[in-house]
Amino acid sequence: MILTLIVLTQLDGSPIWVESAAVQAIRPAIRSHCQVPHGSAIRLSGIGLCVRETPDEVREKIRSAK
Repeated sequence: MILTLIVLTQLDGSPIWVESAAVQAIRPAIRSHCQVPHGSAIRLSGIGLCVRETPDEVREKIRSAK
């Protein structure tokens, strides 16, 4: 199995590399614990992560990685 990594941006501006197939859920950050007006909350194998990219941008990165 070949891992396909995508780069996302944490709320502090630092990059984080994520295995695209590990993303289980994506939702707008405003409705989550992130408490920011934009961005996304994603779930990775049970771990929650807030990122600056919108849900559409995260989905596009995953689609492009395939």
